[in-house]
Amino acid sequence: MSAEIDEYREDRITMGAVVDAYGAEERAMGWYYYLEGKSVSHSMLYV
Repeated sequence: MSAEIDEYREDRITMGAVVDAYGAEERAMGWYYYLEGKSVSHSMLYV
């Protein structure tokens, strides 16, 4: 696995999580729901 950071990918992930956030609390909630959605979709693969 490469340790090199793909800036385009990082920006795309960040904008997907916090695109409508207007403060620290909204950004935190955006990340929470973004990651929650990712974990649910991965866990459903093993059902």
